[in-house]
Amino acid sequence: MLKGENSRSVSLRVAKKMKEINQTLPKGIVAKTLYDRTHLVNATLKTVRNNLLEGALLVIVILFLLLGNFRAALITTLVIPLSMLFAVTGMVGNRISGNLLSLGAIDFGIIIDGAVIIVENCYRRLAQEQRKCGRILTKEERFNITKDAAHEVSRPSIFGVFIIMIVYLPILSLTGIEGKMFHPMAFTVLAALTGALILSITFIPAMIAQFASGEINEKENFLLNKFRRIYTPLLDYSLANRSVTISSAVVLVTLSILLSTKMGTEFIPKLDEGDMAIHALRVTGTSLSQAISMQDAVEEKINELPEVDYVFSKIGTADIASDPMAPSVADVFAIVKPRNQWPDPRLSKSDLFTSWKKN
Repeated sequence: MLKGENSRSVSLRVAKKMKEINQTLPKGIVAKTLYDRTHLVNATLKTVRNNLLEGALLVIVILFLLLGNFRAALITTLVIPLSMLFAVTGMVGNRISGNLLSLGAIDFGIIIDGAVIIVENCYRRLAQEQRKCGRILTKEERFNITKDAAHEVSRPSIFGVFIIMIVYLPILSLTGIEGKMFHPMAFTVLAALTGALILSITFIPAMIAQFASGEINEKENFLLNKFRRIYTPLLDYSLANRSVTISSAVVLVTLSILLSTKMGTEFIPKLDEGDMAIHALRVTGTSLSQAISMQDAVEEKINELPEVDYVFSKIGTADIASDPMAPSVADVFAIVKPRNQWPDPRLSKSDLFTSWKKN
């Protein structure tokens, strides 16, 4: 595959070409595809889609629960697709690949942080002005109040987004393999944050000024009231006992540092491709005929598993020319069936064997 090509498009074209090749082969000879990369690409797309949809839906639900105003939550929610459109436009313009790592790293909660601050302050000021005037505000009054409210919190909102963006800037300084892996992620997040920042100081105030008409009631919902009842006593105690609070914070930070040393270092999103690659190692010096005989036995045992569709192997063939791979070493590829064709794990061993023999 050429550099910069779309792997899914190439895989589909290869599959189409294989059908044409089979039509030209002599009778009785069939060229069978052992490994189709399209399945991997589709699995990646499905994982990215689920990550983005689930993350966006979770943030949207929390917004509607906590903001307590349907119109305010809806306006804030619009930042999510628009900031994603901004990020995707930047990715296309700069030829940044959309993959599991780059798109899977987007956190919608961080992206709409600035918009939430501006929306809440605008609605607070509009509700206060309505109570003060004792009537519904005119269009001009609404526009002026929204402008002042947005300007009032725009500086801390922008500052907060800049702090988040600064965290990702060191990633852009990575070189080599690390740079190739994580540059797309950093660029995508920074592009989404930039789009959200621009939208929060332009689009959000304009939408509120235009559509926040009618009577506006500023009130906290029952969830925030419950949280406040727990938070207020804790805050009062912390302010009254500063030494205890600081000591507890130091202990927690120390314990967190000790716990971090026991954690793994992998932070790449998981991709369950389904198919398995197995490395078979034998005693160095094993003859080719003996290795093939032993490999046949390995494949036969793997094929006994009801979840496996078929197995194929490569003996003594390295993917890289400089990688020594003797005939005693084999790469085994086990292609599994779709999960809906797997046997029920709740069946007993005898039932499982009977079900496997019937299939």
